[in-house]
Amino acid sequence: MANVITHEDGNTFVAGGLTFNFINSNYKEHKTTDSEIVVLKSADILRSYDKVFDAAPNKNFLEVGIFEGGSTLFFAVAHPEFRISALDIRDPDDAVLRHVHNLGLKERVKIHYNTSQSDKDALEKIIREDFSGEDIGLICDDASHNYNLSRSTFELTFGKLARGGQYCLEDWAWAHWKSTSSTSLALTNLVFEMVVLLPSTRPLIDSIEILPNYVRLVRGPGKTNGDVNIDSMMRLRGKKLTLI
Repeated sequence: MANVITHEDGNTFVAGGLTFNFINSNYKEHKTTDSEIVVLKSADILRSYDKVFDAAPNKNFLEVGIFEGGSTLFFAVAHPEFRISALDIRDPDDAVLRHVHNLGLKERVKIHYNTSQSDKDALEKIIREDFSGEDIGLICDDASHNYNLSRSTFELTFGKLARGGQYCLEDWAWAHWKSTSSTSLALTNLVFEMVVLLPSTRPLIDSIEILPNYVRLVRGPGKTNGDVNIDSMMRLRGKKLTLI
């Protein structure tokens, strides 16, 4: 809920009694501490998620990629009715875990460190145990922003969404920002594939919304036999998408 933010001063804001510091450069120089929480989403971006949480068909939220834990802690205080399962390839962060403990969140916020977003066995175990085998209402991928890894996450988790569930892919447009010098495969390729999947798998995907900061897919009533396989599901008339 937007009104959980009670004070703003530049990139610093207070929510649920916690001080958050929005960082958009020199990421490795900033750490969450007992007094300040590092977050990579601005207050406005976090507010934009209100409608996403409101539209979720159930209260199970899987967050892939948490960096210094800011978004996980914010979403936990802003949406106290949600169970949150989060994962990151980083080593455990004692400061983040202390916040979870001190806020009394241990029963509904589970953080899995040293876990890759493409680890099929780990993802299946997390979903099975943290959500008691239930479908997921909301998934957010804000992890590597690597095309191949993010593609794997989508294939492994989209089928676990409940009907009407939301899937958000963060920072999809990084390859096209003025500040970008990387020549790695653009995450935009996955967005292209998602667009092709919309008609190809109808009604598996109900809709796609492309926003500057994230892409939001809504799960339709179509069935899957488990994981989504992008290559086999896209109908390309014998042609191929050229990766950029």
